[in-house]
Amino acid sequence: MNDLHRKSKKSKISGFVLFAIELAGRKIRNYEDTFVTSREIEHAKPIYNRMSFEDREKLKDRARRYNVKVSSTQVRYNSLGQTIKEVDDERNEIEEERNRRRNEIEQLLKDAVDMGELDTKVFYFVTASHFYEDCNMIFPAEIALSKYSLKEGIMDTVHVEINPGELPIGSAYKAQIIADSTHRYPIPPTFGESNYLNILTKIIGLLPEEEKLPIFFTEGIDDMPTESKIHKDNQRVIKYIFEAAQEYDVASDLKIYSILELFYYLQDVTTALKYEQNPESSYEPFQSFAAAQAAFKQTEAELLYKTESCVFHEGNDSITFCCLNKCIRYGYIISKWCATGFKYKLKPGCHFPKNYLNIHA
Repeated sequence: MNDLHRKSKKSKISGFVLFAIELAGRKIRNYEDTFVTSREIEHAKPIYNRMSFEDREKLKDRARRYNVKVSSTQVRYNSLGQTIKEVDDERNEIEEERNRRRNEIEQLLKDAVDMGELDTKVFYFVTASHFYEDCNMIFPAEIALSKYSLKEGIMDTVHVEINPGELPIGSAYKAQIIADSTHRYPIPPTFGESNYLNILTKIIGLLPEEEKLPIFFTEGIDDMPTESKIHKDNQRVIKYIFEAAQEYDVASDLKIYSILELFYYLQDVTTALKYEQNPESSYEPFQSFAAAQAAFKQTEAELLYKTESCVFHEGNDSITFCCLNKCIRYGYIISKWCATGFKYKLKPGCHFPKNYLNIHA
């Protein structure tokens, strides 16, 4: 090993090393072939030193071309064992999906504005919770859906407590931890609706009678690390309910987007409309998505204990995780930032909590 001249995997070969390898009669087929021994160096050095400047430059140029070729084909890995290409591809895929999703939301709002129907445009907010999940299945605990428009506020809601049946063997401990730290429902089978067709019928009853399902908006956002898990869990529960009711084709077409993205673009659109109606309006759009997210979270916290919840969560002091509370609260948040300043009157229990005198408080 002592007579082997090793190079760092990050280093590149020089014109001299290339010359020493070729002088020894070797060919470079892989990275190991770029190692040169002390004997090869000693043999090549005096010959290389007597070479003309032009010949040395030719060797340097060939070495440069070899290094470029290697760097373009070499597989690089990150600390998690993923190839850099895999990481880049995943990032690009997330970016493309985010742009497609946000463009669709913007177009949805633009169409409503162009048709003069933004104030009556109906949005559907959905949230869910679960007892347990693994890579193959998720076991729902609760789902809630609300129907909302800027003019009417929260128009209707659906709330279903779910009994998913027996949990897998060995999952009770983890399920209990999830329940204790979130929804507080007792481990099933205890109570709740176990017929997924009945659950889906209640959900469908709130939707318009159209062939195509509307976009559902839920908490979290799938391309932000801190928000991704809860968003994906909601997606899994909602899709599972459709699948368990044997609506496989419908489940594959579900669009479940982030309430934060709707909030950001809707506030921007409504602010512009208010300015058109009154150039002296004091309403301003958010300067960034992060600013919109911060405003949403702050208002959400302010409204938490003022918003009505289901009987179970009211009685168990766990309204923070009540799906019904969240679905109603989202309507109140959007009303505060998007529905105020128009000609229609805001209504308690629809645009803001009952007995809540000041929506701007």
